[in-house]
Amino acid sequence: MIRLITCIIISQLLFVTLIPVWEELIEYLNILVIAVAWLSITTIGIIFGLLWSKKKINLSVTTVHVGMLFYTAGLIILLFFRPNGPGADNINVIPFETIKLYLSGNAEPLVALYNIGANIVLTIPLGIYYRLVAKKPSLLTYCSLLFYLFLLLKFLNSF
Repeated sequence: MIRLITCIIISQLLFVTLIPVWEELIEYLNILVIAVAWLSITTIGIIFGLLWSKKKINLSVTTVHVGMLFYTAGLIILLFFRPNGPGADNINVIPFETIKLYLSGNAEPLVALYNIGANIVLTIPLGIYYRLVAKKPSLLTYCSLLFYLFLLLKFLNSF
């Protein structure tokens, strides 16, 4: 138990240490950046703590589905409800166009790094969830996959 608590405390210290970074990102992105960063860092701390202490947590299938529902809702909020950025009326669907913008130097380096990192990290739970529920693909599974692919494309191209 001490190892788990140690990892959680370290993750919270890391988050607090990076507060100036989160504040700078808020100027360009949604204020939910802080919530996403805290949740991500805390989750990683809990996972490392559980691995280090060799403990397991059993979750019901319903809990996993509800968790992914909230996760998807959070992604939609991040995608479509931005205070100072493009919204649903401005969607970039050209692959790698945003990455070209970042590499050209026309964007803030911190924002570019955060967006590319977030694009990668935030889609990992969707892949894990798909792997857990896709034992025998059904029409619902394919429709869900298409929906998540749309979200992924929107997410990758909306920054």
